[in-house]
Amino acid sequence: MLTENLKIALRAISANKMGSILTVLGVMIGVAAVIAVVSLVQGMQYKISEDLASIGSNYIEVYPDPGEERNPFLQRMPDLTLDDAAAVRRGIASIREFTPIYLANADLKYRDQHHRVKSFGVNEAFQDVFNQWIDHGRFFTPVDLETKKRVAVIGATVVDSLQLGQPLGKEITVDGNGFTVIGVMEKKGGSFGQDQDDRVYIPITTAATLYGTENMQRLILAFQLREGSDLDLAKEQLTEILRTRHRLKKRG
Repeated sequence: MLTENLKIALRAISANKMGSILTVLGVMIGVAAVIAVVSLVQGMQYKISEDLASIGSNYIEVYPDPGEERNPFLQRMPDLTLDDAAAVRRGIASIREFTPIYLANADLKYRDQHHRVKSFGVNEAFQDVFNQWIDHGRFFTPVDLETKKRVAVIGATVVDSLQLGQPLGKEITVDGNGFTVIGVMEKKGGSFGQDQDDRVYIPITTAATLYGTENMQRLILAFQLREGSDLDLAKEQLTEILRTRHRLKKRG
């Protein structure tokens, strides 16, 4: 019976070779597509887990958000400021470090080389909060922040794009303003289409001087909690502090 069925199947395939080839090809493509999607999802999950592990489990990042009921095209983004960060830090004992982030696009120049990058205005705690460290040179100090120094830390991609060679001590311009390169961050590679090494970091106080205090009203705030802290409790406390400061009602 099995042999007879096999003969019938072979005769059918022989009678319609092109259709059989297309059917097999379709099955192969379908299987390959499923494998590709599964591999992609697993790769994304691994990358997300890797990124979160590199930062740590006690990390909170707060963005200004217009909310679901507000039209972001008609209403400006809500304020999120250094004063908010200071209030959160005073109110939550489990916070170990924090950094504000002023995020913008910036044009860099060195001699005849031009390069457009993401610019991060941060404080001296950025490395501790994000667990991302200097490869060579140094990061910002409290003195750099206090004196609003025009010093910059850059990523490896920026070094290559501007053809800086040995970058430490080189003078570059950030949006037309002169800065001295004092450090190069360790390589992090790409993440979801974004090159994490294609960045320039400047002191947040210097960013406020260059771009104006109005732009410092909508910051990103990143907090690192103490080891063993209750993350959910800290999130609840943070939400309550910010809702009180911004006179927002609790969602019901």
